[in-house]
Amino acid sequence: MHAVSATDQAHALADDNKALLARFNSADVEVHAAAAGACAPWHAHPDSDELRLLLEGDYAVDTTTARHTLMPGSLLVIPAGMRHRGRSTNGARLLALLQRNSNR
Repeated sequence: MHAVSATDQAHALADDNKALLARFNSADVEVHAAAAGACAPWHAHPDSDELRLLLEGDYAVDTTTARHTLMPGSLLVIPAGMRHRGRSTNGARLLALLQRNSNR
């Protein structure tokens, strides 16, 4: 058991990369670095909810019915099967939690 700084790990990433921080039960805990202007393709995780925590920057998650804008420190849970995409205007660092065996 050891402590890990998600913020430090996120700062060490180059834009548009991610890194595994830890495993929690059957989930991966990752940090993601989104570049300015980043927009992920539409996708869904049929077998797992996805948790996103914005550490810094700006980030929004689009679903087929709404846009959810996060502020630093905000957390969003995307239900399993929901089509979504993440986007950032000026760049962002996030923590993400997703089941390992889900369809990514």
